[in-house]
Amino acid sequence: KPEEFNADYISEVKTKITNNKQKDIYNYLKNKYKLKDNVIAAIMGQIDHESSGSFDPSIQYGQKSIWSPEGAKPGVAEGLFQNELQGNIAVGTRYDEWLKSKGLENNRENRDNTKNQIDFFMEGITKAGAVPHHDGSGYWIGEGRAKELQKAFASDMSPQEIGKLITTNYLNPDKPRPEQRAGSIDDMSMRIESGMFKPGFGMPLPFKNL
Repeated sequence: KPEEFNADYISEVKTKITNNKQKDIYNYLKNKYKLKDNVIAAIMGQIDHESSGSFDPSIQYGQKSIWSPEGAKPGVAEGLFQNELQGNIAVGTRYDEWLKSKGLENNRENRDNTKNQIDFFMEGITKAGAVPHHDGSGYWIGEGRAKELQKAFASDMSPQEIGKLITTNYLNPDKPRPEQRAGSIDDMSMRIESGMFKPGFGMPLPFKNL
């Protein structure tokens, strides 16, 4: 019944969906890329900030949704890391090229895919030639920035320190909003430390994202 879809119910559904997406992303980064929790917390904190807490790979900047009902500017950037869509060297263009290199058709199903977006992010940092740069280094963010992030990803640096490097070396946003990003990283760190993303923790969630 429509009257059953009140604010409390919507809030509960949003929480379940988001928690499940977070759990999937945590385990994907842990199992495929063998990342340590400090690195995963930094990455997930950035995703939390960039996606307005939705962890939705299809969300566009300014898109009106249950996570961001007010909206802002439509169609500027999209996805977990808010890849820019405009311009010849925009991240969105590189993402399109990367999908093609994987033999994937450039459609919404492949673009709005959590695994694809995370793989694009990780390969752009760790795999030379995966997302080539015009300078010939093999890294679209530049070899120096990529190598610095590779070193951080293999270190025991704090999630906050790694998060700052992701902001400056990869995301390079017009408005960094460091305090909000730091809060998101702290939140992800606490969630990871609680064990809530590990298999068998708590009740199974009814939604799947990956």
